[in-house]
Amino acid sequence: MTHRTLDIAVIGAGPTGLTAALLLARDGHRVVVCEPDPLPRTADPRPGERPGVSQFRLPHVVMPRWLQDLGRALPDVSDALIDAGAEPFNLLHQPDDRITGGTQHGDDAFATLALSRALLEQVLSGLAAREPNLDLRRETRAVGLLPGTHGRLAVGGLRTEQGALPAHLVVDAAGRQSPVPGWLTPEQGTVTEQRSGQRLTFYCRHFESPDGRLPRLGPILTHHPSWSLLTLPAERHHYALVLAVDAGDRRLLPLRQPEVWDRAVRCSPIGAAWRDHGRPVSDVLVHAGTDLLRDTEPGPIDGLVTLGDARAVTNPLLGRGLTIGALSALALRDVLREPWARAAARYADRYAERVGGWVDATMWLARHRAGELLAECRGVDYRSDEPGWAMTVALRTGALHDPPAGSRLEPDRRHDRHPRRAVRRRRGARTDRPLPGRTGAPRRRPEPGRAAGGHRRHPPDFPDRGGTNHHPRSPPCPPQCLSGRPSQRPPTRSHCPTGRSSWPTCPN
Repeated sequence: MTHRTLDIAVIGAGPTGLTAALLLARDGHRVVVCEPDPLPRTADPRPGERPGVSQFRLPHVVMPRWLQDLGRALPDVSDALIDAGAEPFNLLHQPDDRITGGTQHGDDAFATLALSRALLEQVLSGLAAREPNLDLRRETRAVGLLPGTHGRLAVGGLRTEQGALPAHLVVDAAGRQSPVPGWLTPEQGTVTEQRSGQRLTFYCRHFESPDGRLPRLGPILTHHPSWSLLTLPAERHHYALVLAVDAGDRRLLPLRQPEVWDRAVRCSPIGAAWRDHGRPVSDVLVHAGTDLLRDTEPGPIDGLVTLGDARAVTNPLLGRGLTIGALSALALRDVLREPWARAAARYADRYAERVGGWVDATMWLARHRAGELLAECRGVDYRSDEPGWAMTVALRTGALHDPPAGSRLEPDRRHDRHPRRAVRRRRGARTDRPLPGRTGAPRRRPEPGRAAGGHRRHPPDFPDRGGTNHHPRSPPCPPQCLSGRPSQRPPTRSHCPTGRSSWPTCPN
């Protein structure tokens, strides 16, 4: 090793903290990880609890970028995950080959692993326990920062409940509820939270496949006017379905009830296929999302860096949290391979260069999607004059007409280029008709199926011809609302027996 060997203290033994600890320990640094929780339970794809980590019960997705970058930096991680039960799958080929057109050259770039967070943490913890330069201290709570000796504002380690832990560098990987901002002195600066004012609520159920197979229908994320649907596989033939809705839409509070959740999921043909295939192994789990976008750093502080959600909170709807955490850990490793002077400032620059664009793009996409859901809740059209959003909606809609066209967003899904520059043409995609959102585009897509009585099984979600994002008003819903009480005629936004629902929140 040509770089300086450091004593490093990491706060948090979640996926990002353990990833950073392994990267730094294998680079020759002496790493101590402080984690207040005990050893995690045996990996189980069924939902579990973890104090202070409300999203632990939600399914997690490993993006291909995470697998590719860590496969180069930590080549034994993917093998250990597969040995523990993680199952390989391809983001492009979750739908059946009849939908995607079969495997094409380059599709292996979108290979990833289906796993639960419990399995991921168990595997990373096992690797950390066997790493000679890494000391994983569970049931050790950090309670403050030690002052540094190389500057008035510098940090020189951690104070824990068991005593002082001196370190050249403290790495905050404690997640979105990190206590570190509260430990900063006024001279070091204060952390200013940026909030969007728009929140999502997630209603999740976990399932087990009775025959070991999963329905090969639809991508992992589909959007409808007033909700989004996540279909995420996990290990050992388990999977989860998640409805993401606007947190302020009180008409959807009955989704906490399993029978109401079931009816809502069956509004989508994709959701119906996944719901009816498996056996539920959980009740409806509710996760209230946050409108926190990011913490504005008070400026680089010598001896202190932040990673992952501790630095910037992203919306779990897009499933990029694990990847952004890994990218920030890789950026830190590379900075510490250089001369130690101004390491915190250089990490801030490297983070902005490598990770900041993806954080901003993820927040941008989530902000627009939350705006769509909020507009639908208020009964108005969502419009944006941003050309990038018009292109995003056009590509999203084009994929409904022609699934191979959806791969024009593949670099965005893979997480390797900025999504606004990530448009490419896939062999086999139809190019003989205009994309929706442009003059001459069809206003309605071919309908793959209707519910009994001729009602749509899922609503349209298109921009108008003018190029701005515009949802046409939804068609009438089937004659049943969230209360389960029938109606004499299909309810509309102004007519529903309970006054609580409108399509598509009224399930058929």
